[in-house]
Amino acid sequence: MFILPKTKVEKTKRYTLNEVQAVQEYHDTYAPTLYQELDVFHQFNGFEKRKIIFHLPTFTMKIKKNLMGLYVGSVKTQGKTMTFLIDTGAQISGILKKSVSDLEVQPIEQVVHVGSIGGRSKQASCVTISKLFFGAVEIQNQPLVLLDDKDFSIPYVNIKVMKFDGIIGWDILRNFDFEIDDVHSTFSLLRQQEDFFIKNFIPSSFPCVCLLDQNHKPAIFGFDSGAKESWLGENYVNRSNLDVDIEQKAYGMGVLGMESMDLSIIHTLDLYLYDSKISLQKIMTGRVDMFKNLEIAGVLGNKIFRNKKIQIFPSKQYIRIV
Repeated sequence: MFILPKTKVEKTKRYTLNEVQAVQEYHDTYAPTLYQELDVFHQFNGFEKRKIIFHLPTFTMKIKKNLMGLYVGSVKTQGKTMTFLIDTGAQISGILKKSVSDLEVQPIEQVVHVGSIGGRSKQASCVTISKLFFGAVEIQNQPLVLLDDKDFSIPYVNIKVMKFDGIIGWDILRNFDFEIDDVHSTFSLLRQQEDFFIKNFIPSSFPCVCLLDQNHKPAIFGFDSGAKESWLGENYVNRSNLDVDIEQKAYGMGVLGMESMDLSIIHTLDLYLYDSKISLQKIMTGRVDMFKNLEIAGVLGNKIFRNKKIQIFPSKQYIRIV
């Protein structure tokens, strides 16, 4: 059976004062636990010498959507222009082995475990590249996970599903405030002076959003711009008594390539991100164990800002759809 998930986002009434307080308290309760997970960066040898330089306070660059509905932008290094996915769901940035073959890189004597939506995990080697330019941002001594080209091809026929050279991951993106504009196909570095009235975002090792669900209860969802569709955790589905339409096997493309998954399809769920109502239909279940000490409710994909903009302010711990 072919299942077509649907995502609809519309403006709605803003939180009441009690709802603002509930979301803020939820944020303040779980933020310390999630910030402990930043050790994934601190314990990684490759970040010791990394340096991020901003040559301009703001910039806007054109990006594109690939055939899988994911955002890609241009990255320059060693005189070459390459295409990188803009992926908040990738904890550490990466590069395809084929793409790195013509570059001067230094191996890192450490391996990382790369996980996927289907729960698979495997070890990957890493390298350091001297300079990367992403718009007006220069990243020196950037660690990159080496990704297998075959993981992004259809098995047995070797047809590439996604054409890209690497991934700009959350380890880079969490260091500045930015906007992804789906209307004009742009990525912008933001310089925001205003102070927001609420903290609803936790820039941990995986980006997290604090919002209200359809029962007006606070919940924590991840945000993955490298995934088109959203998904829920089984425990959250059971805890919230959500209606399950069907249980089935499905196939998905993740950082470890194409894989099959046993999952449930949930009938519908409404979420409220301040003044935006996110209506999800035929939403699947998936992996939500990104953290050692906390299981999140689900993960939001990039369809939540289709034909809109998403603005993420790690410096202010705030996120909004505009």
